[in-house]
Amino acid sequence: MVSSLQGFDKRDKNDSARCGCKAMIRLHRSDDDGWFVETNRPDHNHLLSDNCGEKMQWNSHKKIDQATKDTVCYLRENNVSLSKVHCILGSMHKSGDRLPFTKKSLRTICQQIAFDQKDDDIKKTIDLFRSMRSTDPDFAFRFDLDPEGRIKNLIWTSRRSRRQYTCFGDVVVFDTSYTTNLYKMPFGLFVGVNNHFQTVIYAGILMSEETIEGFNWAYKEFVSLMGGKAPLTMLTNQCRAMEVAIGMTLPGTVHRWCKWHVFRKAKEELGGIFSKKTGFKDAFNNVVNEMLTIDEFEKAWGRLIEDFGLVENSFMIRAFEARHKWAKPYFKDKYCARMTSTHRVESANHMLKTYVPRNSSMNKFVSQCNKLLKDRNEAEDSEEHKNKQCNRKERGGWPIEKHARRIYTRAVMKHFKAELERGQNFNPPKELEARSLYELEHSYAHLRPSWARTTFRVRVEEGERFQCDCGFFGHFGIMCGHVIRLMIHLGLNQIPDFHIMKRWTKSVRDILGPNVEGPSDTEVSLPKSFRHNIMYVSALELVKMGDLAESRYRIVMKHITAAKKELRQDDTPVAPLYYSSGGEDEGDARRSHSRTTQLEGLADSGAMTSDGVTIKEPLVKRGRGRPKVTRFKSFLDAGGKKKAKKDKRDASDRPEGLSQQTTFCKRCRKPGHNSSTCTVFPDGRTDTADHVPESLPKKPCRQNKCRKCGGPGHNSATCTAGFEDQDASLEEDA
Repeated sequence: MVSSLQGFDKRDKNDSARCGCKAMIRLHRSDDDGWFVETNRPDHNHLLSDNCGEKMQWNSHKKIDQATKDTVCYLRENNVSLSKVHCILGSMHKSGDRLPFTKKSLRTICQQIAFDQKDDDIKKTIDLFRSMRSTDPDFAFRFDLDPEGRIKNLIWTSRRSRRQYTCFGDVVVFDTSYTTNLYKMPFGLFVGVNNHFQTVIYAGILMSEETIEGFNWAYKEFVSLMGGKAPLTMLTNQCRAMEVAIGMTLPGTVHRWCKWHVFRKAKEELGGIFSKKTGFKDAFNNVVNEMLTIDEFEKAWGRLIEDFGLVENSFMIRAFEARHKWAKPYFKDKYCARMTSTHRVESANHMLKTYVPRNSSMNKFVSQCNKLLKDRNEAEDSEEHKNKQCNRKERGGWPIEKHARRIYTRAVMKHFKAELERGQNFNPPKELEARSLYELEHSYAHLRPSWARTTFRVRVEEGERFQCDCGFFGHFGIMCGHVIRLMIHLGLNQIPDFHIMKRWTKSVRDILGPNVEGPSDTEVSLPKSFRHNIMYVSALELVKMGDLAESRYRIVMKHITAAKKELRQDDTPVAPLYYSSGGEDEGDARRSHSRTTQLEGLADSGAMTSDGVTIKEPLVKRGRGRPKVTRFKSFLDAGGKKKAKKDKRDASDRPEGLSQQTTFCKRCRKPGHNSSTCTVFPDGRTDTADHVPESLPKKPCRQNKCRKCGGPGHNSATCTAGFEDQDASLEEDA
């Protein structure tokens, strides 16, 4: 046994710990299988470790046993940070000081785990999808490859997610704001809300570029995975590429912007006007949230910008131009399940951060996303159990309230009861037209703010259809307080069938039938390769039996012909579960010029398609943060920092479906031109000539001042003030 510092390091290194220490112990075996010390050199030629902390830094304390490695692996798989792993292992050893290894050794193990996960990433991802398919027969994923065979886009969904979309897929929220993966690919989530007001995840997608082509592929494949049923309404951020793609791929879907994204830069753009002292914030919120009709909204907006001098403010002008995408009057008749923002995607991304570590590989990312999906499904199952088993007993109440409690879930019932209490603040309805038009007035109209609406009219059609001015039912799917107040006044004991939206009821999942959850024990889904082998062997047996006699040949051909005829008549849709869909219109200028390969399936094993194309991982993007891509951003999303070359886009080059927005000059903040054609000089003067000056005068540079004499035009190193005084004194002496 020798010292760790024995010998010398022959490598050319400036810093080496080896110093030729000759301390050693030599042991020999004795004849009776024992040991004895033959040589002992106890003297070291270097300083020794004084405490346990220094002793832990030697190489002899860097080894970690296999059981501890497995524990570290399990903790890292659940996104436990390195510091927390170190603390947990210290608690297992009663104290962090008793750990037989250092934190640096633990970091090395974690790096090795991460390296093993990234090695052969695509093959592990495909194998993970195969295992998910074996446990979930309705699991599906689709990918898009570039000409080199690298994955451009990848989308996947599960059986339960597709079932949830069948029930609650009328409104979908989509956003791509999560890029925590090794390849820096934006991750998007298609989410919605169930009948318990819980967030449900329909599908996840990894995209290489946020372009019109990429979003067209994403929306097309999403609708295809969900059985061809497009959502009624889709909420997104202000990405212009999304706006164009939805218009091209989902023409029947109503597209709305997230209201939070529209006004998230209001404070930054408006400055001190947005403070509480000016009163603008309250007036602004009233206009945005309380105006019910288009005429009321436009008049209130006009008064707002006039009162606060914001008529020429660029932010307010752009927001008003896009009002049909976010304003409440335009949402009133569009069903949105009471969602006006993408906060459900943001909250899902926030939850995903607790599962997915930074710079995770693709297979790790998909695996951790499945844990998030399992967590959301568990929350839904818990709420379903409470609705079925926990019956809340309440005394009293209107008959219509008892009927609502029988059909609605607990979460929806809270909203219904809130509207019922809100309706009690109105006086008994006044009948304006016999059994067709009623007016309700607030009981405390004189105490309401001047901007608040105090009267609402409700029209009754066919005795069971109630239409209120507030448009609450069309937006939410639950009756407003005004309609409930009128129904109680008319003596209705039950909610009419027209006003019962099944997606909010307890029996919403009954429409899918009893066998939706999956095949029974006798109906086991077989893998494709296994089915192929069985059919191949059976066909060979038929050929062998048909060769024995002509009569047997005729029997075999008779049944083969009947089987072919039956298979041709079978119209069961068989969509490929693993394929890359290419662009149908490859000649479009906005589409990628690269030809996309159309694939039919995967090979039985490995990261390879059935026709021999090797699937490769995407290239790792080294840039920090969100990938820099060519996307049509709105001014609201970009904060007015749009490049001049995009402002020069002709109307003929504008993609179809892209709304036009006013451009503003960065110098004078006036609309209709940019800084290169601005006629305002830096000193505030304007060019009165008819022509635009070729170049504007530059602002004069600040002149340097000398620190010695304070004179301009030079500095202390070139100052001659001291030398002139010396020359004058020498002349006087002479």
